[in-house]
Amino acid sequence: MSRELNGKIFQFAQKNPFVIYFVECIGEWDFEIGIEVTKQEDVREIVQEMYERMGKDLIAIKVLSMFRSLKFGFYRAPPLE
Repeated sequence: MSRELNGKIFQFAQKNPFVIYFVECIGEWDFEIGIEVTKQEDVREIVQEMYERMGKDLIAIKVLSMFRSLKFGFYRAPPLE
């Protein structure tokens, strides 16, 4: 990925209020952007905006939806005596 494209994506991530993290990766993909929205339409708008700003430079945007995060706590403290 070019330094210029990386800068554009980073600036986009900084300015977008839905973005919660930006990670530059090594491997199959070059970056990961975490967003948190309440409506599915917001995801489509963010992806569309990215393609409009840097579409010719992007090969693909893949979206992974996570609807909730479950946290299990298996540890129980012993009762106080």
